[in-house]
Amino acid sequence: MDKLEFGTPIALLQTILNNEDLGCYPTVLELGQQIEDDTWSDKNNKSDADILDQTDGFYSLLTKSPFIKKEDISRWHSAIHAHEPSPVYALLLSLLPNLREIILVGYKHDFSFLNAVPLWVNTQKEAGELPTTMLQNLTCAIIEFTRDEDSLDLLAPWAALPSVRGFGFESTYSQHNPSFSQWQNVAISNPNISWMFLVNCEYSKYQLSPVFRNLPALTSFDYGWSEPSEPGNDPFNLQSLADTLMEFYGDTLLKLRLWGRYERPTKPLRCLHGLRKLRDLDIQPEMLHDPETGEVGKLVEILPPSTETIWAFLQGYHRTSRGSNIGKQEFDLAVFADFEQKRRSLLPMLHHLVLETLGYRYNGDWKDLDPLKELMKETAKDIKVIALGGGGPFEC
Repeated sequence: MDKLEFGTPIALLQTILNNEDLGCYPTVLELGQQIEDDTWSDKNNKSDADILDQTDGFYSLLTKSPFIKKEDISRWHSAIHAHEPSPVYALLLSLLPNLREIILVGYKHDFSFLNAVPLWVNTQKEAGELPTTMLQNLTCAIIEFTRDEDSLDLLAPWAALPSVRGFGFESTYSQHNPSFSQWQNVAISNPNISWMFLVNCEYSKYQLSPVFRNLPALTSFDYGWSEPSEPGNDPFNLQSLADTLMEFYGDTLLKLRLWGRYERPTKPLRCLHGLRKLRDLDIQPEMLHDPETGEVGKLVEILPPSTETIWAFLQGYHRTSRGSNIGKQEFDLAVFADFEQKRRSLLPMLHHLVLETLGYRYNGDWKDLDPLKELMKETAKDIKVIALGGGGPFEC
């Protein structure tokens, strides 16, 4: 089992208590999804309450957890019986030996119990007494959809775990940016972080520089926005973000993913040549469009020669700053203009081009893809061109 997708954390604790066969313990765990109350009292689900009564609040599991002190068991036991979510989650985490990724979603709870887990592991590490089974396989920690301004502080102890190599943060609102001191605390906590994921967090080059300076091992960066900008906000400057990445990771960044909602105005991406080791790029062609001038950049000209794989998400439409629409074919053909003529000299390492075509499913007929297919016919003869999302294969 890769991901915990059945029952509730309480139900899984009961399974562990009863030594029932899980096949294998989950490697990905999402915590907190769809929790709206300050306590974990689900009025529509009485089974959790029944389980707690039947198991005496998992008292025996509390005694087996390697990090709960004997004198603290009574306090934890009372909190679990009161349906507080954090101690249940923390107990569960301490008993999952194969966990590789933790995702904290929609949290509005007291973090004292949950944070006790990574804080204890880090303390044991410093004391040279780190247990061999607890969170030793965890490589990624992500916080999503948070409304709490201090929530990033929760990420720091997880990011500091010795095995963690990646972390992510997704804000509910684009105007909510964690403070720079919070980001620095996360970055300083583990210099071995190689993967970073940000959504709805807008920072300037000056603001990002101290964070990147403390993440020397970063090889993969994922940035996106799922919310439209607030009225009156300046367009997000994609090239400024790219310039910052090129300054700090010109010879180390291997993978870059940039994505976002088309309603969010952006200043266009002009050049990634400074990412000299870049292999994989995931991008939306709309990011090459300048809404002020109407100009569309050519994808083949902005990438470094090291690029091996391009994943392009085709929306199937584009909106200009004046609200008029550029035709699907016109825009996509403009982005891929001169691609076949120049790719061998400009992108000699390219061997995969993936075109995600879901945008055409929702915004037009599959025949709208025909001009792009025709353009790619020669390209597909010596590199792999894949169309995902429908519309038929690209014929060689």
